[in-house]
Amino acid sequence: MGIEVKSTTEWKNEFGRTLKGLHQENVFQSIYGIYLGKDVLKDGPLTVFPFFDFVRALEKGALLST
Repeated sequence: MGIEVKSTTEWKNEFGRTLKGLHQENVFQSIYGIYLGKDVLKDGPLTVFPFFDFVRALEKGALLST
């Protein structure tokens, strides 16, 4: 699992560029971004979560099985 964390309310696509490259090289099976915004975003294989949504999904074990 690869994770990129940003302390911003707006996610820019370039934030996930390295993670997407590592995913393409099969270094990570799942990749996530975490930011301080309000919406869950999808950028190809990268799922970007607002911080508290990520914590809730992690707590439920929803991310560890992917």
